[in-house]
Amino acid sequence: MFETSFTQVRPQAPIRRVAGRVTAAVTVALLLGTGQLVLAAPASAATGTVVIDGITFEADSESVAAGAAAVGYAGPASVTIPASVTIDGQDYAVTTIGEGAFADAGLTAVTLPASLTAIGAGAFQTNRLTALTIPNAVTEIGASAFFTNRLSTLSLGSSVTHIGVSAFAWNSLRDVIIPASVTSIEGNGFGENFSADYLDYPDLVAGIGTSFPPQSLTRASFLGLPPTTFVGYGGYDTLSLPREERPSLGINVWIKHYSHFTDAPGSPGFTKPKWSDYIAEEFPTVSFEMNGHGAQVPEQNIAPQQLVTEPPVPTADGWNFTGWFDDAELLVPANFSNDSTINPTIFHAGWRPVTESSVLDGFISVIDPNDLTAGASVIGYRGSALDLAIPATVTINGTSFPVTAIGDFAFFLKGLTAVTIPAQVTVIKQYAFADNQLTSITIPTGVTSIGDLAFYFNRLSVVSIPDGVTSIGEGVFYYNRLTSVTIPDSVTSIGGSAFTLNRLTSVSLGNSVTAIGDYAFSHNSLVEVTIPASVITIGDNAFGDNFDIDYLDYIEDGDNQPTASDTPSTLTLVRFLGAPPTEFVAAPATDDSSPSLGSELGLTVRFPIEFSDTPETPGYTSPTWRGYMAAAFATVSFVMGGHGAPIAARMVDYGTPTTAPAAPTASGFTFTGWFTAANLKTPFNFGAPITATTTVYAGWKANAVTPPAPWKPTMKRISGTDRYATSVALSKAGFAKTAPVVYIATGTNYPDALGAAPAATKEGGPLLLTPPAALPAVVKTEISRLKPGKIIVVGGTAAVSDTVLAELKQLAPTVKRVAGSDRFDTARQVVTQAFGSSVASAYLATGLNYPDALSASAAAGANGIPVLLVNGGATSADTATKTLLTKLNVKNVTVVGGKAAVSNEIVSSLKSIGKVTRISGTDRFDTSQKVNKAAFTTIKSAYLATGFQFPDALAGAALAGAKGAPLYVVQPTCIPAGIHTDLTSFTPTTITLIGGTSALSDTVLKRGRC
Repeated sequence: MFETSFTQVRPQAPIRRVAGRVTAAVTVALLLGTGQLVLAAPASAATGTVVIDGITFEADSESVAAGAAAVGYAGPASVTIPASVTIDGQDYAVTTIGEGAFADAGLTAVTLPASLTAIGAGAFQTNRLTALTIPNAVTEIGASAFFTNRLSTLSLGSSVTHIGVSAFAWNSLRDVIIPASVTSIEGNGFGENFSADYLDYPDLVAGIGTSFPPQSLTRASFLGLPPTTFVGYGGYDTLSLPREERPSLGINVWIKHYSHFTDAPGSPGFTKPKWSDYIAEEFPTVSFEMNGHGAQVPEQNIAPQQLVTEPPVPTADGWNFTGWFDDAELLVPANFSNDSTINPTIFHAGWRPVTESSVLDGFISVIDPNDLTAGASVIGYRGSALDLAIPATVTINGTSFPVTAIGDFAFFLKGLTAVTIPAQVTVIKQYAFADNQLTSITIPTGVTSIGDLAFYFNRLSVVSIPDGVTSIGEGVFYYNRLTSVTIPDSVTSIGGSAFTLNRLTSVSLGNSVTAIGDYAFSHNSLVEVTIPASVITIGDNAFGDNFDIDYLDYIEDGDNQPTASDTPSTLTLVRFLGAPPTEFVAAPATDDSSPSLGSELGLTVRFPIEFSDTPETPGYTSPTWRGYMAAAFATVSFVMGGHGAPIAARMVDYGTPTTAPAAPTASGFTFTGWFTAANLKTPFNFGAPITATTTVYAGWKANAVTPPAPWKPTMKRISGTDRYATSVALSKAGFAKTAPVVYIATGTNYPDALGAAPAATKEGGPLLLTPPAALPAVVKTEISRLKPGKIIVVGGTAAVSDTVLAELKQLAPTVKRVAGSDRFDTARQVVTQAFGSSVASAYLATGLNYPDALSASAAAGANGIPVLLVNGGATSADTATKTLLTKLNVKNVTVVGGKAAVSNEIVSSLKSIGKVTRISGTDRFDTSQKVNKAAFTTIKSAYLATGFQFPDALAGAALAGAKGAPLYVVQPTCIPAGIHTDLTSFTPTTITLIGGTSALSDTVLKRGRC
């Protein structure tokens, strides 16, 4: 091998060409160093020659396929070698440059043909070539082929396998890229490369001796593994780059991937960070920052001075790509025809929203102008809020669109703690909510597609996957805190790492899942898993590495982390409801394989009995299966016979018994045991082994039923000799001793008095009636008995005269008249008197008739709310009424009566105040029934009054309200059917009729139904 001091002294004479033949000159170093005499073999008799443009070509007519060789040259300083020549009438491809063919020819430029496959020793030595491209067909470059030129640029073809001794020595190369095809580089193949000024020195030896300037070659890049002869050379550490006898200072050897070598870092020729005394570095990495949109562009490893490959134009919903930029500010466009790198570089993607877009409250929304029916997509957020409600609709170009999709990276890395997704959203795209702090999420029921990594790296503890979702992308819920998950039956595929690194202790797989991706449920705390029969493929380690939650916390915290080998797996049981998936069965069962279920010790795999019938089936052996313990199981189901809570089916190990469930219970039935068949004749033996799919039937016996005692309420009647005496009787029934207040209203007309009953109830006293002109003695006596602190007189002097007022002043320390300009105003004044400044609800009825207001009065009194009167035929509620409702902070208004009683326009005008509800029936009796049914859920007593006169019901409403009981207006001779049904359902213990037999007959007293 080449071991002389050849490279220390420049050869004094080149190899010269004479008439196309090569003869030896004075190059002692070359002759000795290469072990070759650079001499041409004598031409055979079949050899023909031709001279074209000063180039002499030789070819063997007996070997046309070998092509022609260029063997000599006498011509200008720039030459283009043709790809083919014709010699003696035969065409030949030019495949070879012969030894020394163009040596010392004064060349400054050469173009080599694409047909060339070999370049001989010394072929172009001692010229002044500055740039060179070796065609891709060339496999062999001989010793000293380009020795002593001025090459500063070199491109080696992709097929070169061998580079000879000193092939490119003594040039001015700065960097070299070695193709992956190269398998050997002989000694000093690229040695002694200096600046052109040094090479041009008139006498290299005189005055210099063995002192050399710095090498120009500072970078060598290997696109593949280093050539075998390069890794260790002879008995020295000499390599094919500048020789180690005079190490080249600062040369970097660039290797495409360290991973080729790091498996054996001590191997000859490679140590890290030095490699045979050269500095070894991996190819620089070029990465692409997507700026939140589009799919990630892969990184590129770029050899030094190699151009970066421009990626395909990325796309993103709602965004137009504007190009790649050198800077994060997107000011300097990237130039891929000129950009090269020797250091890591980042290119930045520029984007702008599509024209049809809007930004509202920070939400960036877009539509597809070609499909306006598809709705809008929210594709980004520029706000600072952390708790978001995504708008249900957006306006773009003046048109409102529903939000139906959440775009790629829309809310990526926004620090969100909570988000509400509109109900009509159907698509959630990749990374949509990734890398936030969400603890819970409600996915709309209409969502059918969830993109890759959509909820990656959050803090979700619970999630409900809608029934319409058909596929769960890769990493969708990666790195969250889910403890359980149900995969709906609509899902057919679960992507790789979809639920990796959660806290799952249970998972329910839907019956349509066919594919489970790699690591889909790894790094959780699953104890057992049931695989549906629909599953066809299970990816590598899909259920691997399930550990105790404490260990998962260690992984997350990174503190005092135990090793996985010290942490037992929680997963101990996997059940297949059908045959094992084909991909799982076909996986090699070698010791170093990664089984689909993971490599947990003690894992048991169970199959249904139907599968265990053929234990020789590939993939199933007994008692182990692919290294797991294998067993068969049978399903035991329980039929409840229409009673009791359902009992879930069991999976029981083949040949073992099952235990009896806890005895079920059902109202009205006694459980009689478990049976083998639906006829309930043979008891089931829970001690017998289960050897087939089994159904167990529950037996029941109906309990003897004691019918409830018939409802027999106590029927009472309260009445007097007239309406005034009746009001006194009602007062005595409600107030056995005294009362703090007494309300007085006229007994001859209803308008002023309609709102008085709930007011009297509110203030804690009875309502007594009087004729306008004189106070009846019976009423005067009752007031004296009650000893009220005050008396409220409802209505003006036309209703209750001043004469009566004067008499009343003799009976109580305070007597106050409450009256308004009309019946409606009087009702408002009464409400103000009794209900103060605030009340949540109010009844509203027409003041033009009495039945509806009377029906509401007792319900209002029982619930502590007022009754207001309006002119029911008006087109709007009057201002005074609305003002009072607002002043009282009323938020719920119940309108009593149909639209003939209170117009729809009045109802509409009240909606600005709060919730408005109308209660109405087919007649006054039906309305009374509906009002009370809405107001009461249970009752102990009830009151009945005629619906055709007002006095009894007016005074009775105050008593009913005070007792918390309903008052129904009924027919004089019977109880209307709806009211009768409600009373029967409520079963009050007492029903009290108000008025004598002329008002309500004895048929009513006997609960006669109309």
